[in-house]
Amino acid sequence: MTPTAGDEICVEELVAELMQLPRESNAPSLVNLLHEIREEYIPREAVMSIWRKLHADASTRMNQVKVTKRAKSAAAIPIVRSRMLESKRKQAECDLKLLQNRIFLLQ
Repeated sequence: MTPTAGDEICVEELVAELMQLPRESNAPSLVNLLHEIREEYIPREAVMSIWRKLHADASTRMNQVKVTKRAKSAAAIPIVRSRMLESKRKQAECDLKLLQNRIFLLQ
């Protein structure tokens, strides 16, 4: 029994069309999933749902990478400032000790 045109898609035809898409489109992931299916026809909505999830995962990963890069660089600034302030504080303590020693020697 052949399914109605709008309900289901032929797996072989879909795989052939997906193989023509550029590699960046996440088509290979969907093709791998379709190769595991034993059915000749699958519901169109199932394919669309999987495709949306693959693209959502890819865009989420891209956003996480961008945010992570910003967070690392933004987080590095306070660390550098705190280290610089710590260094200045230690230098001020050393200067204070030297001044105290000089004052003591002058008395």
